[in-house]
Amino acid sequence: MSNLELETTQWLSSRDVVCRSLLLSLFRSGLINLPPYLRANYHNRNRNRTPRIFTPKTSISTEPLLGKIKDYPCLSLKLVVKRSPDESLWNYLVHKYHYQGYRFIIGSHLKYIAYLENRPIACLGWGSATWSIKSRDQFIGWSAFS
Repeated sequence: MSNLELETTQWLSSRDVVCRSLLLSLFRSGLINLPPYLRANYHNRNRNRTPRIFTPKTSISTEPLLGKIKDYPCLSLKLVVKRSPDESLWNYLVHKYHYQGYRFIIGSHLKYIAYLENRPIACLGWGSATWSIKSRDQFIGWSAFS
């Protein structure tokens, strides 16, 4: 086993999905060769897959909010848990209102919904790639420990 294979295999055990998607991306761009597929069409199975978006059963108000944030004391943030009704709502709202629509977030991620009383007013999402951006972190004053 070559050093690259050994390092990749060790990295795979802790970062399986991220490493596999990186290797697949390198393969598709022609930078590396991968061994033959073990199963037919394995690498293309998710290529054209679109996420299932469920429409909420209740209507969501789209009335504009006017005033200042201090005028709205019932503002709250709720962490979206995987495979919950909140995740379906987050996916739906991003699909409907974000200019790029909804796409799967690869790797570790956080999703939040901002509520004003019981009305969702914003969806926030961070992928692991955005957790550490040197120029942003320096501008804000964040360190590796904050």
